Amino acid sequence: MSGNVYLVGMPGSGKSRAGRVAAELLDMPFVDLDKEIERDAGRSVAELFEYGGEEGFRQMEKLALAEVSGMSNSLIACGGGCVLDPDNRALMRSTGRVVWLKVGIERLNARARVGGKRPLLREPGDMERLLAERESIYRDLADVVVEGPEDRRAMAGAIVEALA
Repeated sequence: MSGNVYLVGMPGSGKSRAGRVAAELLDMPFVDLDKEIERDAGRSVAELFEYGGEEGFRQMEKLALAEVSGMSNSLIACGGGCVLDPDNRALMRSTGRVVWLKVGIERLNARARVGGKRPLLREPGDMERLLAERESIYRDLADVVVEGPEDRRAMAGAIVEALA
C-alpha cells in the first residue's frame, strides 16, 4: 500500500483504538494526531480548547496534519473536526486514502460521554449537532466507509479488509 491512510469520523468512532490495531495488522506506523498535538503543545486537547479556543486548536491541528502527512505509509487517526478545514481535506486526498469510520449515534454517545474530557461534547445533543454538521463532509471525503463493528479488533479487521 502506498501513501498514508487517514481515519476520520466522529468522537468515539474508534479512530485511535481500532486505528492502532489496524496499523499493527497492516505493519504501518500509527500516528494519533491529537496525541501529536498534545505532545508538541505540552497540554491536553481540552486545555488547548480552554486556553486558545477551537480556532486556536484548529490552527495547531492544521500544522500537525501538514507535518505528519509528509510521512510515508502511515496510518493517521485524525481528530473528528480535522475535516472541517478544506486545506486539511485537500492534503489528505493528495497524500493518501481516507477511511470514514461510520458509527451509529447511540454507540457514539455511549463511548464519548457528554461532559467528559471532550471539549465539544458538553451538553446533551452536542454529538447529534456535530454529526449533523460533519456527516456530509465525511461522506464526500471518504475513499472508503467502514460501518463500525462494536469491538475494536473487529473494526480494525474491517479497516484492513476495506483497504485491500
